[in-house]
Amino acid sequence: MRQCILMSLVFVSVMAAAAVLNAVEESIGVVELGRTISISYNPAWCGVSDGSGVLSEISINGETVCSRTGAGAYEWTPPVAGEYRLSLKATVNGVVTGSELSRTLQVRHAGVLGTTISQGTATACVAEVPTTPWQRHAARATESLAFSNAWATNAAAGAKAVVKAMPVLKQKPKYVVIDLSGGTNATHYSLSYLDEVPTGGWSDAYKTSKLVLRHIPAGSFVMGGRNTDCPGAKNENLHMVTITRDFYLGVFLITQRQWELVMGNRPSNFTNETCYATRPVENVSYQDIRGKDKGIKWPQTTDVDDGSFMDVLRRKVGMNGFDLPTEAQWEYACRAGTTTALNDGCNLSDMTNAVELATTARYAYNSGWSKDIYQGLADGYQWTDFACGTEKGPDKVGNYAPNAFGLYDMHGNIYDLCLDVYGIPKGSIDPCGWESGHVEPPLKQERRVSRGGSWRHRAYSCSSAGRDHVGTHSRLYSLGFRLCLQGGDLPDLDAAATLVDKAGTGETAWSPTRAGTYYLTHATMNAETNAQLLSAWFEVPGPRLVFTPQGELTNGVMVAIDGAEGGWTIRYTMDGSAPTADSPVYGGPFPLPASCTVRSVAYNEQGMASEEFSQTFTLHDALGIVGAVARQRYPWNGKVDVDVELKGDPAKTYLVELTAKDLDGGTNLPVKTVSCAGASTTCCVPPGRHRFTWDADADIQTDGEFPRVAVSVSATGSALVGYARQMALTVDGYTGAETLTNVPVLVRLSTEIEGFCYGDFADASGGDLIFTDESGSTVYPHEIDEWHTNGESLVWVKLPLMANGTKFKAGYGGGRGATALPDGDGRAASPLAAAVWSDYAGVWHMNEDSGTAYDSTAHGLDALPSKGTNTLADTSQMVAYENGACGMARVNLTIVPTSDNRWMNNGTFMLIPSYDGLGLVDCFVASIWINGTVPRNYPRIFSRKNANEDEGGFELSINDEGTCDIRGGSSACTDRFALPPYSNDWAQIVLTMSGDVVNCYTNGTLSGTSSGVITASGDNGLCLGIGSKPNGNSVGYLGQYDEIRLRGGTLSADWIKADYDMIKNRDFLIYGPVKNGMGAAE
Repeated sequence: MRQCILMSLVFVSVMAAAAVLNAVEESIGVVELGRTISISYNPAWCGVSDGSGVLSEISINGETVCSRTGAGAYEWTPPVAGEYRLSLKATVNGVVTGSELSRTLQVRHAGVLGTTISQGTATACVAEVPTTPWQRHAARATESLAFSNAWATNAAAGAKAVVKAMPVLKQKPKYVVIDLSGGTNATHYSLSYLDEVPTGGWSDAYKTSKLVLRHIPAGSFVMGGRNTDCPGAKNENLHMVTITRDFYLGVFLITQRQWELVMGNRPSNFTNETCYATRPVENVSYQDIRGKDKGIKWPQTTDVDDGSFMDVLRRKVGMNGFDLPTEAQWEYACRAGTTTALNDGCNLSDMTNAVELATTARYAYNSGWSKDIYQGLADGYQWTDFACGTEKGPDKVGNYAPNAFGLYDMHGNIYDLCLDVYGIPKGSIDPCGWESGHVEPPLKQERRVSRGGSWRHRAYSCSSAGRDHVGTHSRLYSLGFRLCLQGGDLPDLDAAATLVDKAGTGETAWSPTRAGTYYLTHATMNAETNAQLLSAWFEVPGPRLVFTPQGELTNGVMVAIDGAEGGWTIRYTMDGSAPTADSPVYGGPFPLPASCTVRSVAYNEQGMASEEFSQTFTLHDALGIVGAVARQRYPWNGKVDVDVELKGDPAKTYLVELTAKDLDGGTNLPVKTVSCAGASTTCCVPPGRHRFTWDADADIQTDGEFPRVAVSVSATGSALVGYARQMALTVDGYTGAETLTNVPVLVRLSTEIEGFCYGDFADASGGDLIFTDESGSTVYPHEIDEWHTNGESLVWVKLPLMANGTKFKAGYGGGRGATALPDGDGRAASPLAAAVWSDYAGVWHMNEDSGTAYDSTAHGLDALPSKGTNTLADTSQMVAYENGACGMARVNLTIVPTSDNRWMNNGTFMLIPSYDGLGLVDCFVASIWINGTVPRNYPRIFSRKNANEDEGGFELSINDEGTCDIRGGSSACTDRFALPPYSNDWAQIVLTMSGDVVNCYTNGTLSGTSSGVITASGDNGLCLGIGSKPNGNSVGYLGQYDEIRLRGGTLSADWIKADYDMIKNRDFLIYGPVKNGMGAAE
């Protein structure tokens, strides 16, 4: 395999030589070690005509390796990894003539990049280079792994190449502890894991001879400063960010003693021997931590320089994931779910001196800095009291309260360095900060982000949003860092398999025997030192097995195991033993004779095993009644006691009913007044022994004797048992011929329904609402869209099948509940809510009063008000009104265009971040309801394009002709589709896009007589704008929008019409009347 690395020097005229030189001086080529490189040469490129005595000379690191006449190519294979300087010059009779061309070449082990630990052309483990740091890679059935003890430029004498493979830990611990006690003499720093804070808290050992990191789960948050943080604050750089991979972050800032143990020196300014050890290390630079060459090239590489703090730690622990946090990771971990200036839920009362920080953080007004600097001293004063105790300057780490993640000193004490180059924060998914395509002042391009403020900074700098920047070389007495373990996965070091442990160079085959995630390392080491570590995460693919019981969990229930296809054979056990290749073969559903744990593994034809999957099944008796005995009271007082044993599912409640029959007269006797101890006023009880008492005297009003009475006992199991109120619902407005599957249906609840009363709910917010099939045996997912106890509430229910006449039921007033309510910030609190929209990429009901528009799906595509300037929009216009298409609706923009503002660029609009859920490529459905002013200049309703000519994406724009345009992956758009009136009236628009074909439906009906043709949309990675282009540089849509949906695939015309009718037609469902439910007294 060859690479031509000096392609920019080829076919360049003499006149252009100087320009080429400038270009290549600024560029660095990157190749993997082991590749042969073809270096072209020609004296003409140096401005010298070929002729007698003319030679082209190629030098590498100043040493001439080729001196030839004419033009040609020289092949060279780099011997070791490192940086090389390649130059081309022309000589005439031994004298250098013309221009000299040069280029820097970086030769890397691919493992340092996080791609593969293999070297050379014969051992490429992965087909593609990763696009993000710490990305995992798919391994083949057999990987050829190269090794060499010569790869390390700092390899010690007698070193061996050691290659290890370690499986990932299945259960991630809450804390990771690194033992640094061996200091600089240690060849290895061991890891240990904790699930809780040690009894008595974190001792000083965890701040000196040990280093502890806390697990931070993946998640989403709104990044940036808010105008509510403190008086005078502004919305700044607000945007939604998702951290897709969990990670570990230092519980404490790195202390002076920890730095000393790793690096062997004490660089800090604050040197008081009585407290230096647990004070944070300062006076260390980004280059000290990561290195001044490779270390400053983040995010292009995760490499660090030899001898840097991260290099030493990586080598001695044996993991390449140690680094600084990104700025997004830092703020996400700092906020720990809060949206206030401080992570304890408080905002600041003052931007400079805030009382809220007095007991929360070490900052300028409780560290002595304000007294020495701010109060009357001359400008230019330099702090000199470095021998002070902790009453001044930085405090010991961990002396202030931690945040919800248990992290200390996220506010104040010492600034935290982050990986990112300083600039306007960019990106929504695992952002890596400033990138080369963004315009920034040159001063800031080599500066790195610092966060959290310090002992010498004012209040706002110490807030969750406070940020600053420093040069990579800067060493400041207010600047330090905390350690991050990127990627979130931990290798099971105790389960490491050594694949190679010998000197020399060679290859070894690694054939994983089990699917899963592995950490592979290559080290060159001898008995005294570990010279260099290369590593990579590998994902060995395999099936994920799923267990499905085919019925209620009673004795003999059949269980199916699914998920293995394409040559995988499932083996399983039921006796608790681990499944092996000799365990029984799964051939179809099998019965469970008793409660047990089913363990299962799949094997492929080569003998590789999948990960083990298991599920415990706790069986219960089938519903039944045993040993029913009826006894009249003696002396007779008109009551009959019935003792029964009820069998069934312990997690369920059953309705027990009594009937009585006069055996002599052959008539049924009335049984209405029945009570049961522990069952309140109803007879809804769990399995067990129970006594029911029938008040026969109260129920039988006529005089008479009944010598022989038979009492029968029956029990009913239903999801609706225990709900005091029940209501039948019937689909009556569906006009399609197709039976739709898994369709969300709108249910409107109000006192207009016969018998309906909000006062009957056990939970005033509707938390006890439930929906089932007609029999009550199957619970349907539902989402409460809006809840108004003084009016109409809206609920979406997912029906598995829907045709006209489909019946289902609602229950409320007690029961076990099926809560699907919004929580405090508007997100669905129950998985039932997200399950309603599991087939959708995003659903926005637009019913929030203002601010964020929450996505009802599990994708979290929450939309933020924006102005295209990377700041949160002024939401005073973007409120919700009650007169929406479906309940409340949001306003995009209300300013009426005039001759001065008719373009309305940078108006308010909604921006949906570019999450994975938006990656629908070119086959999807987008729908929206609009009610707006007749537009001018084509405002965008949907847009995933910053410019018409952008490749990929799509957009829908409307115009003053009563039509709309649809554009796909190019500037070409469809012929215009006619729109229904939407000024002072609500209209629905639905786009169905499939490749280069697009259809437009308006108010449930296909617009036009034919499909439109566009360039297929494709996924361009941009955010989705609603009401404008994503960058805001387009005419703003004046009006409201409601019920916005996006889903992959296609929808039928019947489905689209049903979506329209159930909102527009209030008689789409027949309701009620509400009746007393099972278990209610009659």
